[in-house]
Amino acid sequence: MSENKILEVNGLKVWFPTIVNEGLWSKKRWVKAVDGISFHVNEGEVLGVVGESGCGKSTMGMAVLNLLKPTGGKAVWMGKDLFSIKGREMQKARRDLQVIFQDPVASLDPRMTVGQIIAEPLTTHQPELTKDEVQSQVHEVMAKVGLLSDMINRYPHEFSGGQAQRIGIARAIILKPKLIVCDEAVSALDVSIQAQIINLLKQLREEMGLSLIFISHNMSVVHHISDRILVLYLGKVMEIADANALIANPQHPYTKVLISAVPIADPRKFQSNKIIELEGDIPSPVNPPKGCVFSTRCPIVKDKCRKEPPTVETIASEGEAGVRQVACHFYQRVNEVGQ
Repeated sequence: MSENKILEVNGLKVWFPTIVNEGLWSKKRWVKAVDGISFHVNEGEVLGVVGESGCGKSTMGMAVLNLLKPTGGKAVWMGKDLFSIKGREMQKARRDLQVIFQDPVASLDPRMTVGQIIAEPLTTHQPELTKDEVQSQVHEVMAKVGLLSDMINRYPHEFSGGQAQRIGIARAIILKPKLIVCDEAVSALDVSIQAQIINLLKQLREEMGLSLIFISHNMSVVHHISDRILVLYLGKVMEIADANALIANPQHPYTKVLISAVPIADPRKFQSNKIIELEGDIPSPVNPPKGCVFSTRCPIVKDKCRKEPPTVETIASEGEAGVRQVACHFYQRVNEVGQ
C-alpha cells in the first residue's frame, strides 16, 4: 500500500434544512448529518468507516463522491478541489470515482440485461469503443467477479442477492477506477455470502490497486477488510487508527463499545467477554449535545465532556503502524470502560 494520498478531506459538513415546530411557531433548523470531519485515503488503501445507523456514514460517502452537495469543507482529489469541479471535468473525474450500493437488486435497472448494466459506464465514458470491444471488456470483467459468460443476457430479477452484488461490482470496476465507495455493500447479504464478497473485494484491490472507502455498521466486517478504521458518531470523528491497533487497543469509549459488541465464536472467550451496553439512542442531529456528541451515552462522561467539544488529537502510540487520532478529553482512561 502506498502512502500517497489520493483523497484528502478537511472539515467536511453536510447539513440539511428542516422545519421544527416549537409550540405555535415553526423554525428553520439544520440536520447536521456530517459535521466537520477530516480524513484521507492513501493509494491502494482500504479505509473502513464504522458507526451506528444514523451517524452519517452514507452521507459522508455520497458527499465524497460529489453526489451530495456539501455545506462546507474541502476534498482534494488527485490534487484538485473535488467540490469545485463541474460539468465535463466532473464527468471525467467520475471515471475514477465509483460506488457499490447497499441494496444489490434495487441498484440495478430491472429493464436492462446484465450485459447492458455492466457496459453502461463504458458506453457513457468511452463512446469511441466498438460494440465488439465493449462486449469483450464486459465478458472479461464478468469473469473477474465470478459471473458466467452465459449470464450476460439475463435480467437482475433472475439473480440472488450475492450474484446481483457481483454485477454491481463489475459495473463499478469496468472503468478501472482509482477509488470505490462501498456503501454498506454486504449488509443486505447472508453471512456466508458476505464473506465471499469481502474476499472478492480484497482480491480486486490487490489485482487492480484499488482504494476503497468501506462503510459498514459491523465492526468485525470492517476489521476484516480495512487497513485503517474511522469511527463515526453523530457526524463526528471519534477515532482513526490502524485497523489491528484500533481493535487491540481502542482509545475512545465509543470504539470500545463497538468492539465489545462483536460476536465471538469461541464459547470460552464469549463467556469472558463483557458487552458494554449504552443507554438511550443517538441524540437528534438537529439538536446535538453542546459538548462532546457522545457525552449523553458515554460510560466515563465528566462535566468537561458535557460543556466542551473535544478536538481530534493525534496520539503517538509506540509500536503501532501509522498514526492514531482520537476525539476524547479523557482517552487515557478508556481502558477502564468495561473492566
